[in-house]
Amino acid sequence: MTNKILIHTLLTFIITTNLSFGQFQKIEKTFDDLYNNNQFNGTLLVASLDSITFVKSYGLANTESLTPISNQTIYNIASISKQFTAAGIMLLCERSLLDFDDLVSQYLTNFPYKTITIRQLLNHTSGLHSYLHLWFNNGKKNEPKFLTNEYVLKLFTEIKPDLDFLPGEKFKYSNSGYAILASIIEVISKMSFQSFLQKEFFIPLELDSAYLINPNDQINSFLANRYSSGFKLIGNKPPEGVYGDKNIALTIKDLYKWTRVFYGVQYFFNSSILNESKKPAFLKDNTPTKYGFGWSIDNNYKLHHSGSQRGFVSWVEVDEKKNRIIILLTNRSMGSVKSLANIVNNILDNDDVKILEPTKLERKGIKQFNIKYKISN
Repeated sequence: MTNKILIHTLLTFIITTNLSFGQFQKIEKTFDDLYNNNQFNGTLLVASLDSITFVKSYGLANTESLTPISNQTIYNIASISKQFTAAGIMLLCERSLLDFDDLVSQYLTNFPYKTITIRQLLNHTSGLHSYLHLWFNNGKKNEPKFLTNEYVLKLFTEIKPDLDFLPGEKFKYSNSGYAILASIIEVISKMSFQSFLQKEFFIPLELDSAYLINPNDQINSFLANRYSSGFKLIGNKPPEGVYGDKNIALTIKDLYKWTRVFYGVQYFFNSSILNESKKPAFLKDNTPTKYGFGWSIDNNYKLHHSGSQRGFVSWVEVDEKKNRIIILLTNRSMGSVKSLANIVNNILDNDDVKILEPTKLERKGIKQFNIKYKISN
């Protein structure tokens, strides 16, 4: 039995208005080769702002049961989860329950940094120290099995570490900021973050697969296992109980639905709020950054975001000028998925496509995998 029969699943369809047959074939062959070279294990989706033009899954969601990845497979989207947190803040602002320039201490009364604003948390200019570093250096006494947002806030209020820089002076990507934003949402909404997401986003937008991962709960049977590059199963670590910065899980098609909503193709937020979310932040010296609310922004104002959480690696990008959305979700540690998105862009732009040769580690990994599961090439 060949590996293609056993672990190579396919779900594709084509709408030639946005993707020529030749481009379709080239994307398919390129990612077939990447998969066979042990350079990709997951799902690729290519779409316009209006419809999906290509979606295909590769490899296994569970190596022990040999369960293949399919369109039903759920992935933890890691830091792309920040978009949902940002959207929660945007929704509360739209309802006049907060303002982006409000001080965080207005809502979290014990928060020790009295000059940090909600906007600065959203665009990573707050100077707030990494909660991972704070926990690693000061935690581990009387802490829960998995860290909670309450515990993270307690670390900040009790230890009061110095800010990395004065708020608004620099840009530094911050998981801490988005964990604090989730706590603000809970205080204002008087709901758990999970309940808020369900009520305001998952149910009304029919994101049927979406949920907030709690490592204390039973594992969802549709959630892909996560693996190292050598297909070693990766378990949960204490910091993975924190949310707001990560831990939202859903299928690739539901992430496409969400991308259209958060980008503004499907009406949900008012236009002024949406436009503000897509603008780069400016520092106090008027230097522009490359981040809005839950989106990174390149020089051409193309929006994108990546995610990486010990085995789960993700990428989403939106190019309005080219009417193009690319999403990549994987359940196996690998290099930058941005490079794979660039391959897709090159094919769609009819540019030369350059694929890196598989590394020795990648070649070794696929050989070990085939031997272990008795799969021939």
